[in-house]
Amino acid sequence: MMKQWYIIRSKLNKETQVADKLTSCGFEVYVPQYPAYTKWGELKLQPVLRGYLFIKLDLEATSLESFMNTPNLIGFVRFEDQPVMLTDQEMYQIREQVTKMILKQTGLKPGDPVRILSEGFDGVPAEYVGPSTPDRVEVRFNLLGKMRIMPVQLIYVVKLEPVAKQIDIALPDNFVRFEGPCLFVNGEQINRSWITIWLKAAHHNRCRIKRKRQRGTRGKGRRYKSSLSQP
Repeated sequence: MMKQWYIIRSKLNKETQVADKLTSCGFEVYVPQYPAYTKWGELKLQPVLRGYLFIKLDLEATSLESFMNTPNLIGFVRFEDQPVMLTDQEMYQIREQVTKMILKQTGLKPGDPVRILSEGFDGVPAEYVGPSTPDRVEVRFNLLGKMRIMPVQLIYVVKLEPVAKQIDIALPDNFVRFEGPCLFVNGEQINRSWITIWLKAAHHNRCRIKRKRQRGTRGKGRRYKSSLSQP
C-alpha cells in the first residue's frame, strides 16, 4: 500500500507537540497554522483547525500500536469506521486556501521587509519576494555578503510593522462554511461528503470552545453566546 494522507486528532493546544513527535519519527505531518500576537505582544503560531493534523503514511507498514502511543494523540478521524484518506490534490487545495487566507490578512507585497520566525533564520532581516508553492513564499536576504533568495513556509514569514500597527492575523468566521451538502474553504468549493462531515464537526468544536459567557438574569441560570456564527 502506498503512503496516503490521513486526518488525525490531538488534544487541544497539543497540535504542535504531536506534530514534532511524529516528524521526529520520520512521518510527514502538516498542521495548518497562522501567526498571531498574544495579548502579551508575543508572536506565536496558532492552529487553523484546533485539534486536527494531517499525516502521510502507509497504514500497512506502520506499527499502529506504537503510533497510537504518541503522547497527546487521540487517533484517526474515521468515516464509516475507516480512517479518512485525502488525495494529494485535496491536500493541495487545503494548503492553497490556507495560504490565500494568510496573504490576504497580512497584505504582504513584494519588497516588504519581513521577519522569519523559524527554519534557522529567526531574527535575520529579509525581504518578501512573492509566492512559490501552495504553502511557501520566497524571501531575499543577505548571506555572507551575497543576496540570496530562498523559499520558506509562509506561516513563518511576518511583515515588519511598527508596534502600534501590529495586528493579529485572525481566522475569518466564514473561512469554513457550508451550503447544504457543499463545503467551502475560504470561498473555494470542495466536494467530498466526508470532508464536509469532518470539517463541520471541527468548526462546531471551534465555535463551542470560543463561546463567551453572557451574564443571565436572576433565577434563569447562566447563558452562553457564541462569538461565531454557526454553520
